[in-house]
Amino acid sequence: MELRHLSGFVAVAEELHFGRAAERTHIAQSPLSQQIRLLERDLGVKLFDRTTRSVRLTAAGQALLGPARHLLAEASAVRRTVQAAHLGEVGRVTVGFAGAGSYSALPVLTRAVGSELPGIELVLEGQTYTGEALGRIMDGSLDIGCEQFGRPIAAFQLTQQKLVDMALELHKATLTALHLARLKDGAGVHPAQISFGKLNNVREALEICRIARTVLGANGISLEYPVIRHTNDLESVLTYEGTTEMHTLALGQALTGHAAFR
Repeated sequence: MELRHLSGFVAVAEELHFGRAAERTHIAQSPLSQQIRLLERDLGVKLFDRTTRSVRLTAAGQALLGPARHLLAEASAVRRTVQAAHLGEVGRVTVGFAGAGSYSALPVLTRAVGSELPGIELVLEGQTYTGEALGRIMDGSLDIGCEQFGRPIAAFQLTQQKLVDMALELHKATLTALHLARLKDGAGVHPAQISFGKLNNVREALEICRIARTVLGANGISLEYPVIRHTNDLESVLTYEGTTEMHTLALGQALTGHAAFR
C-alpha cells in the first residue's frame, strides 16, 4: 500500500468522479484509475462501484475512507516535522548567558523565537561565562553563548580608553624593570632604585587589574577570568610582604635622609 494510492483513493471518494479527482491530484485520469486498481488488488477488496454514469463507495471503501484520511494527515505531519527540523524550525536550543547586559536582550530573543519559530524550545542557562560557553559550544552541550554587552567590548570608547591607559602603564613599568636590570648588570643598582621599581610596578599592576575588572563588568569578579586571580595574588604580595609601606619608607629615607621605619 502506497501513500499516493491512498491519496488518489481519498480524492475519488470525496469527489465521486474520476475526472474531478484527477484534476485535484494533478494527474491524468488513466494513471489515477490504475492507482485505484492497484490499491484494490493490494487490499483484496473492491472499493468503488463504477458505472458509466456514477461512482460510489462500496462498504469496504467507506470503511477505508476514515483511516486513509488519518494516515495521509499523519504522513503530512511527519513530512512537515522533518522539513522543519531540516530548516532549523523545530527542536531545542540551549542558550548560555551571564552579566547584566544579557537580561535586556533575552526577553527580546524569547519573544521573537516564540513568535517566528514556535517549534523551537529555548533552554536558558544563566551564569555561563564566555570561557565556559566556548568550551560547551565546542563539545555540543550549548548552542548559543550570549555576549555580555551585545557587541565586542573593544567597540566601546570608554573601553578603548581603559585599554590605552593600561598599555601605557604596563610599558612604563616594563621599561623601568628593564632599566633597573641593565643598571644591575652594569655599574650596580642602589637599594632605593629597587624599591622604586617594586613599589611602582606592583602599584601599577594592581591598578591595571582593577581597570581590567571594570572592562569585564560583572565577569571581572568571576574566577572564569584570570583578572581577579592576578588581583588576589598582588593583594597578597601587599599583605604579606608589606610592599607599599616598606618601599615607601625606603624611598622616603633616600629622599630625605631620615629613616622612619619605627
